[in-house]
Amino acid sequence: MPAAEAAAAASAAKADDHAPGSVQAKAQVLVSSGPPVFALRDVALSPTDGSCTLRMLGASICASDLHTAEGRRPAVPSQPDAECTLGHEGVGVVLGADPPTLASGVQVGDTVTFSVASSSCAPTCGRCEVGLPQKCVKLFKYGHEAYRPQAELSGTYGSHMVLQEGSTVVPICRKGEELPASLALCCMMNCSGATAVASARSCGSIENRRVAVFGGGPLGLLIALRAKDLGAKEAAVIDLSPKVIESVKRFGLETELTGEYDAVVEACGAKAVLGPAIKALRVGGTLVLVGLVHPNSDLAGITAETIIRKCLTIVGVHNYTPTDLRNTVPFVSRAWAQHKSAFEGCGLGESAPQFPLSDIAPAVDTARKTIGRVLLVPE
Repeated sequence: MPAAEAAAAASAAKADDHAPGSVQAKAQVLVSSGPPVFALRDVALSPTDGSCTLRMLGASICASDLHTAEGRRPAVPSQPDAECTLGHEGVGVVLGADPPTLASGVQVGDTVTFSVASSSCAPTCGRCEVGLPQKCVKLFKYGHEAYRPQAELSGTYGSHMVLQEGSTVVPICRKGEELPASLALCCMMNCSGATAVASARSCGSIENRRVAVFGGGPLGLLIALRAKDLGAKEAAVIDLSPKVIESVKRFGLETELTGEYDAVVEACGAKAVLGPAIKALRVGGTLVLVGLVHPNSDLAGITAETIIRKCLTIVGVHNYTPTDLRNTVPFVSRAWAQHKSAFEGCGLGESAPQFPLSDIAPAVDTARKTIGRVLLVPE
């Protein structure tokens, strides 16, 4: 663990010596976007009933955060002009939690990851009943809530977070233990990591099967690695960037399409890949759509006839289930142990750029230029 990570971890390990109510927290609030204007604000740490309070070790800047900061999507969809504590990827140490969270196996002092949203419907809504709690009718989304009383610390761009009742909280390591992967990968567990696990699960049975992924960013890379982790015979990653392809090759993954595939995953957000993706599928194959979460996503000339004649299954993946998140921690830990040098080479290792929370502007600017992740670390 490098010096910066070790210092952050050591500081966080002491956090449980302080009662949450006695701590003064800080939050980086997105005041306006396109170009982004942030304000670093002091916030009194006041946990709510059923909550779990974290002292943040760090947060990573996801591509979706860049879209929000640059004005391409609202931070709070229901209130486009609202201020917001941005960020959903992050890792924190538990300062305190109500009994339901502690009953799930989480202990004060644990370093944890958490779901990007909490679901708190009562009685259980139809979406939760069919196994889609990430689509609950009563959803609280971290990094996408209006800045308001008791929601000031609802994003990872802060010194602390207050997780709402209904969140899934999963230990990464116990008090005193080192992180099982780089800080960058641990921060990504609750976004790209768990989404990759959900995407690979949605491919169906892939043991000894062939899988292709369009898009070699962090999400596409992790999907391919998860496919191999589940026993796929081959996992290919297709991308137009020579720099990305060079990074992918470090992991021993294929970078060209050859023959037909049992499952193909779109993880790049470009509708132009849909034609080649469907063409690459065998009869009876599965197409998983993950990255095209934006309006410019019509099916680009794909006909229903093609889908019908090839007997294809098409699955949409948006976020993930609690089980996916729980499976992410051991998966990412194994991937780090197997490919540490490769992760270092693509900006997801211990050398990933780090900025103090107060330096949000240069951090965002650096994130625009990297294929890996940029970290914000509390001071």
